[in-house]
Amino acid sequence: MLHDGALQSVLAAKLDAEESGQAELAGLECALRSMFEEGAARGGFALDFSCECAGPTPIDELIFRVAGEFLSNIVKHAGAQRVKVRLRVTTARARLEVTDDGSGIAPGGLMARAAEGHIGVSSHRVRVEDLGGRLSLENVEPHGTAAVIELPVPAS
Repeated sequence: MLHDGALQSVLAAKLDAEESGQAELAGLECALRSMFEEGAARGGFALDFSCECAGPTPIDELIFRVAGEFLSNIVKHAGAQRVKVRLRVTTARARLEVTDDGSGIAPGGLMARAAEGHIGVSSHRVRVEDLGGRLSLENVEPHGTAAVIELPVPAS
């Protein structure tokens, strides 16, 4: 699915350098809320945001980056009117669900985008899975997409 390991590592390092510290500086809930509110203004959709966080975790930056990728795809591709964000972080598990009522994902669309060199979702999937989690993207009825990550929270 990804082009090669070396390219993946370089791009991941570039993203880390560009986005490092946002969740740590503002706190994950505040950083996500701000990012999605700005995205809602740019994308012209209504936002329903809910967060339950047990405090800072070692995976906050990853959650923030993946959420940013989900948001970017909504703004660029979905044409959504409504977006719902649910984040729940306990001392053991984290779950982020971002659901929109946009156009959804065409069958084979992710594979085709990755083959064209668009590896945002694919690179985040690798990062999430490397930490024992999962990333899923599914179409929802009657239309739209549900993007979910679930991760174990490592000990600090």
